[in-house]
Amino acid sequence: MKISKITIAGIGVLLSVSVYAGSVINKSTIVNASSVKNSANIAIGKGATANTGAVNIKNSTINKSTVVNAASVKNSANIAIGKGATANTGSVNIEKSTVNKSTIVNASSVKNSANIAIGKGATANTGSVNIQ
Repeated sequence: MKISKITIAGIGVLLSVSVYAGSVINKSTIVNASSVKNSANIAIGKGATANTGAVNIKNSTINKSTVVNAASVKNSANIAIGKGATANTGSVNIEKSTVNKSTIVNASSVKNSANIAIGKGATANTGSVNIQ
């Protein structure tokens, strides 16, 4: 999938922006401006992932682009349970991707919320930028 000169915006309850494997993001802007209030997001099972107000990019190329997470999460619970489970709230996660001459901004706001990951190798990220 090639994304060129496009803006992707995510707005809604428990919404996250995901860019699919093999994508080329070139001279583009990805924005997550979701507003999540009074909600619960739960993922259960091996490798389960719960995303609330998060931006996730995996196995992609980001070139001369901007990634912005401006999510607002209030009074919410985000829970992932299981071996290798991941719970992401208000985070930007870039995994196994190439980032060239790009800007990554996380200006998310997480208030009165719980982000929980339970299980062997489980991870919980809140308001963070993770590039692996």
